[in-house]
Amino acid sequence: MSRQIVRLGTRRVLVVYMAACAAGLSIVGAATVWPLVLIGLASLAMFDVFVDVAMNMQASWLSARRHRPVMNRLHGLWSLGTLLGGAVASSAAAAGVSLRVHLIGSAVVLVLMATFLSRWLLAADESVPDPEPAGAGWHLTRPGPPPLRSVELVLAGFFAVVIEAAAMNWAAFRLTEDLGASAGAGATAYVAVTVGMVLGRFFGDTAAHRVGSTRLLRTSTVVAATGLGVAGLVDVRAITLGGFALAGVGAATMIPKLYDDAAKMPGRSGAALGSLTAGIRTSSLVAPIAIGVLGSTSLSVGSAIALVSVPSAAAFLMVTRRL
Repeated sequence: MSRQIVRLGTRRVLVVYMAACAAGLSIVGAATVWPLVLIGLASLAMFDVFVDVAMNMQASWLSARRHRPVMNRLHGLWSLGTLLGGAVASSAAAAGVSLRVHLIGSAVVLVLMATFLSRWLLAADESVPDPEPAGAGWHLTRPGPPPLRSVELVLAGFFAVVIEAAAMNWAAFRLTEDLGASAGAGATAYVAVTVGMVLGRFFGDTAAHRVGSTRLLRTSTVVAATGLGVAGLVDVRAITLGGFALAGVGAATMIPKLYDDAAKMPGRSGAALGSLTAGIRTSSLVAPIAIGVLGSTSLSVGSAIALVSVPSAAAFLMVTRRL
């Protein structure tokens, strides 16, 4: 991946691989047999990694040029995009638009928007200066960060997503399975997490500017763990919703901070972000399964959420102290 970014530049990578994502989405929409669906989904997931890394590198450079953090707000726009996408999808389904038309139409819009907006992206990639004197350490000529640092980035991304996934993926099940809420009422828990995350991201840059990004990261981790502990262990619906909203606020600034730090690390462009993304994507698969397996035992869903997320928050704090 880093070789592609060095060769093409982040702006071109964004346009080219956004088009590749759109192609994968079109395959899913046009597929009539399940192997094609799997091919389309696999393509979409694979090419999205390139888009993710290049996009966050551009955001980190923009933040450095402005001498003021913007990463949290940009991730806040991503969160709003998930809400908008869900609203469009539900509206299209309610209007009787077929899934094929919806997905292929979305793919076309995706390509057009990426091409149109690319003119405002940074045209030239910026290099990260080597902080160590010549002859010492790990330098830009190396393919990436030192092996230990790569492992730390993988672990940081992994534990951060455990916390976020515990809130996003299991909030509704906590209300419906443990507290007897209806499906509609259970969805309010997901809304609480999402609203908390959007607010946390749009105000996160201001907080980072005032108290420092490192202090904000540690505080946010404690806030997220506290929110998930309360949401998972207190069997009062209103308090549970408040806990999930608090978890959303806390988790909001964790991953943007990691992306920004990884983008600034010396080495081949995108190598550190690639390590971080590997941990994030792995955790996206593992975390929901871990909570689901524990929740299917004698433990409640809430207990499973707390049992997985709170130790992950402690591990995240330990790893990020080294980073």
